Amino acid sequence: MFPAVACWLALFAAGPLAAASLDGPRPAGHVLDTVGLLAPDDVAAIERVAEGVATASGGDLMVVVTATTGGQPHRAYATALFNRWQLGSAERNDGLLIFVALDDRKAEIVLGDGIDDHVRERASQRIMDRVLIPEFKAGRPAAGLRKAA
Repeated sequence: MFPAVACWLALFAAGPLAAASLDGPRPAGHVLDTVGLLAPDDVAAIERVAEGVATASGGDLMVVVTATTGGQPHRAYATALFNRWQLGSAERNDGLLIFVALDDRKAEIVLGDGIDDHVRERASQRIMDRVLIPEFKAGRPAAGLRKAA
């Protein structure tokens, strides 16, 4: 098992490419790639991980790739998207969003309040520092997103 996958499963255990837009309702799948970065096998792999998280813990993982936030602060934009789509269950607030704005060269991991504690914050930061950012810098953004999920 990839270390990042183990970290994500630990986040939840401890407590399709859609024709949708960021402005619309939540897409049916767990991946929204508005720029076409992810190949179908990347989307399928992330969908499998998200379904595994949902099955194992009831958690809700979503991955979003867009070009830009249009000048809006990235964290605020990702958090607003997380809240608008109501990721995670209302009772547990256990949603998780991996958000990337490619042209802006920014990425965020947003945790629902129900799983946002120091241990999980550190785990998500390790995933950013050891997986997502290095893969993006190496020119392998799709691999980074697959591994981060």
